[in-house]
Amino acid sequence: MKPLISILMPVCNCAETLTVAVQSILAQTLEDWELLILDDGSTDETLEVATRIAASQVGNARLRVIADKRGNLGLAARLNQGIGLAKGLYIARMDGDDVSYPQRLERELAYLETHPGTDLVGCGMVIFRGEGHMVGVQKPRRTHAEICGNALRSCLLPHATWMGRAEWFRRHQYRAGNRRAEDRELLLRARDESCFAGMPDVLYGYRVNQVSIRKNARARCEYLAAVAEDARVRRDWGRYIAAGAAEIAKLGIDTLALATRTDRIFLRHRAASPESPEVAAQWESMWQSLQASRAEAV
Repeated sequence: MKPLISILMPVCNCAETLTVAVQSILAQTLEDWELLILDDGSTDETLEVATRIAASQVGNARLRVIADKRGNLGLAARLNQGIGLAKGLYIARMDGDDVSYPQRLERELAYLETHPGTDLVGCGMVIFRGEGHMVGVQKPRRTHAEICGNALRSCLLPHATWMGRAEWFRRHQYRAGNRRAEDRELLLRARDESCFAGMPDVLYGYRVNQVSIRKNARARCEYLAAVAEDARVRRDWGRYIAAGAAEIAKLGIDTLALATRTDRIFLRHRAASPESPEVAAQWESMWQSLQASRAEAV
């Protein structure tokens, strides 16, 4: 039988973190899923770790390791590959160095099933680094209009937290040439034919250890190119000029902050302090549980 949810996990050089990421999926309260681990030309032991994890799940056909010899194609290309291979009615995202809370799939699925007009949903996430050190919390924009942004605010919904209808992903695939702004470009391009939503629930842990000026600059340039294409189609060059000024200003602020070693985590992700101590306590409990599961798996 086909699984209800296909989880796409492109990985590249995630040997140190992959076991915990997969353990967080194995611990989901909703069990009707398949996990596609798509290796993107890893040069470390990522593929070996993924194969070993899959082999340890005797009789569990839900874990599929996908590898080829095409090298590093990038996240967008691997996600399109996963979309083509996915068997589920829904598709969810997951990174190989992050973690999902046990209720993530269950709650995002419940949202989509109770909001049949919504194509894509995301959720709140803990920003962490190192061995589970919590930096803060990022809440998503809630409504379609907020997610789609405006001339001064780019389209934004935390990419790694996405779950959507498989038919939507097949209609609106990623542009493989984008390496850093593939998610924002897709939201921008598909917004008129889609409905996006963000759940305030914190259901994901997003790892950040280092921020690169070069990668940040490329992301802003790629998004600006997407805005230019959108402006050409719509003949709305006013938005492009305003968006261009906004992206250049943000890039300048980012570069200055990184160069002067100010709080790069806060700058990059706008991580806020948790609204209640329960959020931090839940994170700590889940992280410790995953560490125990990793120890058993090893």
